[in-house]
Amino acid sequence: MKIQYQQVVAIQSSEYCNFISANGSKKQTLCMTKPWLNINEQWKTELVSDNSSTANIKFGDYVRFSSERYDSAYLSGYNGYSPMALTTMNAPQDYERFKLVDPSNPSSTAEITTNDEFELWLVNGDKYSVKVSGIEFEKSIPFVTSGGSTFRLIQITVNA
Repeated sequence: MKIQYQQVVAIQSSEYCNFISANGSKKQTLCMTKPWLNINEQWKTELVSDNSSTANIKFGDYVRFSSERYDSAYLSGYNGYSPMALTTMNAPQDYERFKLVDPSNPSSTAEITTNDEFELWLVNGDKYSVKVSGIEFEKSIPFVTSGGSTFRLIQITVNA
């Protein structure tokens, strides 16, 4: 099943089946992983170049994720922590843009389905991708320069 922008999704680790979770709405709040799917693990998808688009999500698109639980909380790679970690920020800026990359074909621009795996790359700066460890309640999700984790989008809502 294809996934469109404006839909609510969960970002699930392909390897460990845990979910990226918002942990608050304050600036630079660390994200966690959790083994369940609840409101904190739900993210609205937006195309960065057109935040009202309902087009199908494609590999290579620049994507923004906003929390369904916390108003004005965006998934972020702002590097205020050492080591650099996934956080939420209270406004969509440069560090709130991600690229969904096909790990077997990084130049792919194919439409993404619920079966597809992707790496979550930070758009701003060097090539950083998200890496989860498999701990049920991972309190900090780091960025790495190689060997990032793969994820799937779990569709929560469907556009009419």
